[in-house]
Amino acid sequence: MTQTEDALPSQARKHLEEWQKQAYQTLGLSVPASRDLEPLIESYVKERASQLSPNPRADETEAYSRRKIEEVRKLLKEAPPTRFEDTSNYINILLVARRLEERARKGPEPVELIRPIFGTIPGGVVNALALPDGSEYIVAFSTGLFSFAELMARSVARTLQRTSASKDIVPLAPPVYEFSTNEEAIEESIRHDSEGARCFAEALLSYVRWGRPDTSAMPKLDPAEDILASMLHRRFLQFVIAHEYGHLFHKHLSDQEAIAQPQGGIGARAIMWNWQKEAEADVAACGLMFAAAIDTADDLPVVLMGIEVFLTCYEALDRALSLLCVGDEDHWVAGGHPPARTRRAFLHRHLISRSQEFLGGPDAEARMRAALQQASWLSRLLEIFWAQTRPYLWHLYEIGLDPSPIFKRTSDVKNPNDPAMLGEQRNLVHDLFPNVYIALEKAEAFVVAGKRLMRASASAGFRSDSPRRMTQGEIDEAKAEIGEALITVGQALEVTALGELRPVLLKGPGNPLDLFQSATDRVVLAGAKLKAAALIKSKAAVLREGAKLIHEAGQSLTFIGELSGVGLHLAQIGECLGLASEALARDQLKACWRAMKLAGCMTVLSAECLIRGTIELWKTQILIMTGGALVSAAAALRQRQPPNLEMLRDVLSLYKEAEYAVHGSLRRSAAFLENVDVPIAESAATFRQAASVLKDRAAILGRAAGSIADAESALNERRQAPVGVNDLEDVGRILESAGTFLGEAALQEQSLMQESAVGHLGIVLSLAGRNLVTQNPTQAAQLIAGLAEKLLHGS
Repeated sequence: MTQTEDALPSQARKHLEEWQKQAYQTLGLSVPASRDLEPLIESYVKERASQLSPNPRADETEAYSRRKIEEVRKLLKEAPPTRFEDTSNYINILLVARRLEERARKGPEPVELIRPIFGTIPGGVVNALALPDGSEYIVAFSTGLFSFAELMARSVARTLQRTSASKDIVPLAPPVYEFSTNEEAIEESIRHDSEGARCFAEALLSYVRWGRPDTSAMPKLDPAEDILASMLHRRFLQFVIAHEYGHLFHKHLSDQEAIAQPQGGIGARAIMWNWQKEAEADVAACGLMFAAAIDTADDLPVVLMGIEVFLTCYEALDRALSLLCVGDEDHWVAGGHPPARTRRAFLHRHLISRSQEFLGGPDAEARMRAALQQASWLSRLLEIFWAQTRPYLWHLYEIGLDPSPIFKRTSDVKNPNDPAMLGEQRNLVHDLFPNVYIALEKAEAFVVAGKRLMRASASAGFRSDSPRRMTQGEIDEAKAEIGEALITVGQALEVTALGELRPVLLKGPGNPLDLFQSATDRVVLAGAKLKAAALIKSKAAVLREGAKLIHEAGQSLTFIGELSGVGLHLAQIGECLGLASEALARDQLKACWRAMKLAGCMTVLSAECLIRGTIELWKTQILIMTGGALVSAAAALRQRQPPNLEMLRDVLSLYKEAEYAVHGSLRRSAAFLENVDVPIAESAATFRQAASVLKDRAAILGRAAGSIADAESALNERRQAPVGVNDLEDVGRILESAGTFLGEAALQEQSLMQESAVGHLGIVLSLAGRNLVTQNPTQAAQLIAGLAEKLLHGS
């Protein structure tokens, strides 16, 4: 029995093989040779037989092997693998799929699952498609994802401590209960033996950087650990395959609306459509998982473990790719799948809501909640692993390395087109708020320049720390790259956005305009000095003069109470460049490069402050637009006509996007503060504390933006409501609802000790809505008009 092209009769199988062939060629991988399957089957079954128990009996192993070999032969005869298949994973897929299909047929509500053409492909994600005629479906799983899941399961098993109580007392219990999942015990285990954590880090780094987690070291396991690892990996396979069956069950692949969605589209409608499909497939997968466990000894937490293993794998991969691409592990890149944390929260709510259906009994919900909590230990372990892995990924980000081509994503060093990450809103800002856009471009140029300086310096430091000494030519090349990066920082400083942002950076009593202008002038002069400097000894004095000017400007801005924090970071740039100039004058190149790298990081932090200032300027202009929308609404109410709420909805949508933009900038700043390599321990602790504060602020603003989105949705109801005699009452109820949501957003903003413009709007909309409900449109119009006048005059 061999893998041959003759065994591929269907169009779908031919399509799959061509797809696989192209993937191998694109990635430069060698095409597998045709193989005899019999030895592979026997090797596969022998390995699985060894995982029956820690001390399997020979007769048990032999009986299992005979039965399993026949089962695998039959499956491979029904669905022969292509010559590009990862045979071990392919056999696993077929075995799990068959079991899910059997249980679906025998469940309380029998379902006949149609098996697609399964395959594996060296890609970054799971791919599924329907042939044009809709007759057959193909589901191609990522070999890398399967390998990473197996390595993660083995790393977990290697890390957990065995519990002495369960060694002999409950030998037939599910394997997970032979190990302690207590967080303190896990941390203690890693302190004594870090092999599991090290293997996890190696596997994740190998996956995101080269697309080959299987090239990393495989942790050595004893028989009991091997059984646990096998169980975790099997649960992962169950859920990921059940999820794909969920797509087929809901006809997502053949749905014409789904097919019409553009590849890689990032519009809000496309995203929500994709998220809806993924949620439906996840829900279906849960049902299949529960059905498959009916006739086994698995108890509830072990069944739920499949969901947790799957989500933990995806979360680790999402965070690693986001950190490597943009420096922020929590940044979500638009695509077909929602973030792992979002999926976990949704599934937990879904399982709790259906606990009675799945479990039955008066305590069904309590049991489901307890089981979910018990199964969540894996995500807590991921946090421990992640803390040890993140510094390596950050170092790769610092030097600007791309993820593996299989993920079709690049580092922002090669894609610096939207440093503020406004996405689709960017064109809108350009068209409606040109002065904001000009300031934004200046701030973003500062971000790009800072990252260029950081990366040139980090790359030089990386090469100088390698075992092979740098040649003089390599040293000169590194100096030239850092010098060119320094020039771009100087150019960005010369056109700084400080002047445009003065109205939002400088508020409050005193209003020291002269000092602000003096600081701005120093920044411009410093830019000219940096442009004239170079990373050569004779220019150290020029670099030092520029550093002094930046430091003085930063101190002045801090002294006068500038609001964004840019003054503090400008002073830090000056300090770092001063240290770099001193090291350069003494020919201490490693010290110079370390200081330059830190100066680049501080430049990015300064630029993010300016981006947040730009967004505040954007908000002030959005509020003026809000005033215009309110004038129109008040005019309609004076005529006792229902107002057009779409204008108000649209400006709220803009304000929400601005809030999310600040949220993203705060997160990016927190990521730099959390990860940047600061040589002084006391300063490092200060940076980490500042990162925690910024993360908390970002989370609060994220919740505020969510409440504004709810208000936007409430206003959108009016467009869909039928016209009738109670129009004004309907409008009143909508305004009250929107006002309530805006009040919630205001509470979030006020917890940050900042004035909330949406708070005033929320109060007025609530009061106006109440007046409309009580048939008093004149009073409602007066309230709205009063706020409109204030907003239009900027008060």
